[in-house]
Amino acid sequence: MIRINHRRLPALFAMAILVAACGGQKKFIINDDAVPTVWSIETVNGLPPGNTVLSSGNPFLVFNNYDSSIRGNSGCNSILGKYAITPKGGVHFHSVKMTLLNCDSAYETNVQESLMSSVRYRRYKGGILRLYDAQDKATFVLRRN
Repeated sequence: MIRINHRRLPALFAMAILVAACGGQKKFIINDDAVPTVWSIETVNGLPPGNTVLSSGNPFLVFNNYDSSIRGNSGCNSILGKYAITPKGGVHFHSVKMTLLNCDSAYETNVQESLMSSVRYRRYKGGILRLYDAQDKATFVLRRN
């Protein structure tokens, strides 16, 4: 028969939780923590966001670490999709969809195509996140809100 010292149970329980938490801890790469972070879109392929009659405000992207989803707004259309972090600063966007409001279609197309062509990211001091395409051209410059 196994004897359990009941005075030590709380300490053993706390240690088991710590071990489980450390082993399953997710590494936050794009965001500093588990909280989804809002990033304002400053440029897309070097161009500032388009101004349209239907503009719904400042364009932004939100990266959610827990389900690897991305959402945002181009300034006119909503953006939804998924992303995956790959080794050495790589990123892959997939299943990206946008609503189809009648906006500046050239800018809206540029946003979606630029996101899909982004393959690498890099964070800079001052809350800047840049996405790059395969030719190492900056596709997005984002600023943390």
